[in-house]
Amino acid sequence: MSKRSTPRCKYDIAIVSTPTASMPGSVGSRISGSWRKSGNKSTSGSRKRKTASGSGRIGSRTPRTPQIGTPSIAQPNNLYIVAVTEYRNQSHIGLAAFNLMQPEFLMYQFADNQTYSNLLMLLNNFDPEEILIPDTIMDRALGMVIQDEFESKEIFPVNTRLNQPNIQARRKFFNENEGVEYARMLGIDGTLEGIGDLSQKYLALACLGCLVRYIQHVQNMTFPRNCLRITFRSLDGRMKIDSLTVRKLELVRCNLPKKFLRARKLKKTSLFEVLNYCSTPMGARLLRSSILQPFNDMATIQARLDTIEKLITADDNFFVLLRALEGFCDLDHLNSCIITIPKVETIRSSTDQIANVLHLKKTLETFPLVAAACKSCESDIMKLIGANLEGKDPEFLAKEISKYLHDDAKIAKGNLAESQKQIALAVEEGMDGLLDAARKAYLETTEKISEAVSEYRELFNTSGENQT
Repeated sequence: MSKRSTPRCKYDIAIVSTPTASMPGSVGSRISGSWRKSGNKSTSGSRKRKTASGSGRIGSRTPRTPQIGTPSIAQPNNLYIVAVTEYRNQSHIGLAAFNLMQPEFLMYQFADNQTYSNLLMLLNNFDPEEILIPDTIMDRALGMVIQDEFESKEIFPVNTRLNQPNIQARRKFFNENEGVEYARMLGIDGTLEGIGDLSQKYLALACLGCLVRYIQHVQNMTFPRNCLRITFRSLDGRMKIDSLTVRKLELVRCNLPKKFLRARKLKKTSLFEVLNYCSTPMGARLLRSSILQPFNDMATIQARLDTIEKLITADDNFFVLLRALEGFCDLDHLNSCIITIPKVETIRSSTDQIANVLHLKKTLETFPLVAAACKSCESDIMKLIGANLEGKDPEFLAKEISKYLHDDAKIAKGNLAESQKQIALAVEEGMDGLLDAARKAYLETTEKISEAVSEYRELFNTSGENQT
């Protein structure tokens, strides 16, 4: 065992950055995959690093940097953090997962076998950045299986404290009572009723309690009350594809070396990449989940096939829908950015909040077009989607935004200066006297700079004409 300091790290996440540090509590062990070291001092502590052979340095992947916006072929940007625990007799598993890109907690509790095939299937589906497990089971079967499955990730035994000096934090942070309290405080109305019998889901609630505490104290993310979706999901209704099959069939990732793929100029090398023509990141995430966990319910499969057939036969609606979806940004990520409360108000955080609202405004403007295209389709699924988009909530949001922002305010693409100017002028006049005065001074300054640039161009003849 080599002694090294646990690095303080942070993920660079688009509009709202969520710093990541070493776990301030001995919740257990953190299996981490994507790190970016910051310049902060590290916290002292020992760390074990294991491979399949028991020795050697573990490699780490470059952290992914999701951005607000829609590329031509959307990619499923996910940053999952997962907490896992098990019952004493190793018969039941509890799991809670949170995606930093969307404000939703997922909980699972299920019976598993000695090889933990169901758990490994879920973990490979999430492809988590960090996995939190109690330190008491680190050297037991569950901990060893996770280490073997994710051997390319570094393992950090945590020896610090979770916001409670002089109290060693171990398995006690997997507390179902805290999980129930967090679900009541942060979940939207009806969360506890939707979860069902709480006494039968104590492992999932224990993982939820640990995960929320970790996100608040380590990721430095705070949320308003009653704004998160907290759902309990079952493994029923979907096929169970083990991780070995996923790798061998190259469902989401190619097994060939990247140097070989670059040399042969091969881009679409997995089933997911071949099928991924999604217009939005949300669709790409749904496609990836459907490949790894396909439905096995005949009624659901038939309803989706009927929807695809209706879209293919109705060419006009199909292409209208494609054009409308081009204006969509990553709504899941945007929602997460909007409801996240920054702990320290800075100029960047304020600018980002205005930019987030402008992105939401632009997306809401495309809702009527998408709703009309969906409702004109003869599929029940598409009609339901269209009815949801024409509900009262989008109309209410659009009216509230119009009270504070100009109707013509928008984010300029490809021009940083113009984009910053649009953000500065987005808020209506009269909302704040200091803001109006600062905006007037900003416009006068930029106008003087433009005049000075024009004068210097004429003086030094930099317009492209030859000097005489």
